[in-house]
Amino acid sequence: MVLGEKETDLSFQIRYFEIRKDGYSSLECHAHRHAVVVIRGRGKMFLKNRLHDLRPFDAVYIGKNVIHQFHQTG
Repeated sequence: MVLGEKETDLSFQIRYFEIRKDGYSSLECHAHRHAVVVIRGRGKMFLKNRLHDLRPFDAVYIGKNVIHQFHQTG
């Protein structure tokens, strides 16, 4: 966690993660909303039964209880 775990007055957390080449994240669905910003690389995101292409500086909003997964493609 980059920011938000110890700072109790924040209403959000910032995390950093990388997905290796040809890798993917877990297929997830959880009760909190979040946003993801792609810093580098390319990928695809599975969101609400659809695939979306991702590239650097794309930003994605993921609502509560929405199934999602990220795939690194280059």
